[in-house]
Amino acid sequence: MKFALNDKTTLSDLLSLNLHKYEDEVKNIVDKAVKEMSMEKVLKELNATWLTMEFEHIRHPRTGITLLQTSEELIETLEDNQVQFSPSSV
Repeated sequence: MKFALNDKTTLSDLLSLNLHKYEDEVKNIVDKAVKEMSMEKVLKELNATWLTMEFEHIRHPRTGITLLQTSEELIETLEDNQVQFSPSSV
């Protein structure tokens, strides 16, 4: 069965699909879709945030090796983002 939802879709069109007979399945699909949409939004926000983050470089005084140094802001952002993806929030 093919169905396209658009401005011309009527209530009769929706009722003819008999979705009310599959209420639990439809509800589960909708719930999963809402969760996925929410996760995609969070991922886009995280991507935008981390695109602007920069590490500072410092030279180790004894070895001369370049080391990454993080700012307090970067650490706080990382901690906040980790909380968003903790097992209890996903």
